[in-house]
Order: sequence, then structure tokens, then C-alpha cells
Amino acid sequence: MTNCRNSYDLVLDLVPALESDVVEHAGIIRIISDFVDHLNFETLGPNSKGYFELTDAGKIHFPYYSFGSVKSYFHLEYRELVLFAIYRKILRRYSRFVDVGGNLGLHSIIASKFANCEVHYIEPDPVHYIEASERFSLNDLEQDIFQHNVAASNFDGKANFVRVVDNTTGSHIEGNKINVYGPTETLKVQVSRFSNFISDTGRTFAKVDIEGAEVDALIDLSNDTWERFDCVVEITDTNSAKLIFAMAESRNLKVYSQKTSWSIARKYEDLPQRWDEGSVLISRTLNRDDFLS
Repeated sequence: MTNCRNSYDLVLDLVPALESDVVEHAGIIRIISDFVDHLNFETLGPNSKGYFELTDAGKIHFPYYSFGSVKSYFHLEYRELVLFAIYRKILRRYSRFVDVGGNLGLHSIIASKFANCEVHYIEPDPVHYIEASERFSLNDLEQDIFQHNVAASNFDGKANFVRVVDNTTGSHIEGNKINVYGPTETLKVQVSRFSNFISDTGRTFAKVDIEGAEVDALIDLSNDTWERFDCVVEITDTNSAKLIFAMAESRNLKVYSQKTSWSIARKYEDLPQRWDEGSVLISRTLNRDDFLS
């Protein structure tokens, strides 16, 4: 184990061992998750200094912000730290990182700190976009991150965007989510095809968390694109899991599922069926040890 500067480093170092068998380690993961939740409140909560440190990234400013029922320190929970551990492991082999559904931009900040790759932040909500821009400046990254105030999908144009007032992390393009809880408001946003953000020359890695639009965005990619593109994806529901699994089978892609300790999914039931069951990593070329060891 490396010489850890603080508790966040320790969790990142533990991720490969913990995620190697999520069933066997479920109790330990729950304990660590509870610890991280408490640490996040103390470090990034309403009465905190609003920053944390990682040995490989330095000081990261991330002030408290309320989305309604969800707070900004939620973005550093255990599930997110698993993704950050993956970024730390593999991003240096990519020329571009795309943060799709960027929210307040923490994944973009982490990617910029971990690797010298081109970072693109994509977020349709104008309120989140402005808040993220301020955080990029606070971390001296305003010149390093390409910012796009658009929604990513399978077309170029405009669409109705449903903002969930009590939890704006659940906002989405109209029609992409069946169950929406609480009051909403609707606004027009610009939409861009996801494929527009994938590099034509180098390798691209993306984090895709777009509240139901992930299927449209990924299925729209050409088969050749997957030769130079990999991604981690949050799957919204069972229907999305079925469609993504079918796409992977038809295009000879490997889907590594956090739900099954990042093993290759053999059926769609192996994939997460909702956000709290974890993420998947989709690739044609990566092996499990490439991103989790």
C-alpha cells in the first residue's frame, strides 16, 4: 500500500481489493461507505472549508452546494471514489476524457489532476454549468477544461429539459425517465450528438451519467468508434440494461459490471438495474486488470 496522505487516499488504495469481490466484502464496503459519508460531511459540508486533498492530485476545492434533497458532498461518496480509482489507474493511456452529465464538474477536475489529457465537460443545466465554471476557476483549471453547456444524445438540435426542483441531479431530457418524483420545471436546452466529443485521432475515455439518455448516446456510436473509445456508465433502469447489453453483444464489446465485482456480464441481469447498484465499464480492448488491480 502506498504512503497515504489522508483517508481519501486510503480508500482509493483499498478499492481494487474491495471491488474484487463485492459480495464477500459487502460488510466492509458498507462500513467504509458510512465512514466516507461522515468524512465528506465534515470535509465538504455546509460548515467546512470546502476542499480535500489527494496525493496524486493535490488540493481540490469543492465548496458546499445544495441540489435540494441531495448535497454536493454526495459526489465524493464511495461509489464515486471507485470511479476515481479507475481514473487514476488508466487515464494516462488516453488523449481525451469526456465528462458526460458533468454536474458540478468534480469528475472533470479529478481527471485534469490525474492525467495530462484533454478534458471536456458536458452539462445541459445552465445553473449547474455556471457553478461548475466557478469551481474550475477556483481550482485554476478554467483554461484546461473545455466546457459545453449542452445535453449529449443521438442528435444535434434542441430538446425540452426537465429540471427536478427538489433534486436537480435527477434532471433529464424530457421522455428519458419514466418515474419522476417531486415538482419539475421545463426549459429548452441545446443537444449535441455524443459522437461529436470523441477524438478522431487519439483514444477517448468517458464517464456517462445522463439520466436515461445513455442508451441513445451509446447506441448511436459507430462500430469503428469503439476501437478508440471506452467508458464507464451509470445505467438508469432495467430497460436501459437490456438495450446496452444487446448493443454490446452485437458489437463485440465487453461490459464489466460493478454489480458482479467487475466481471464480464454474461446476461443483462448481471448489469446494474438502477443507479445505486453501481456502474459498468464498456470496452472492446480493455481487460479487467487494466483498470482494477
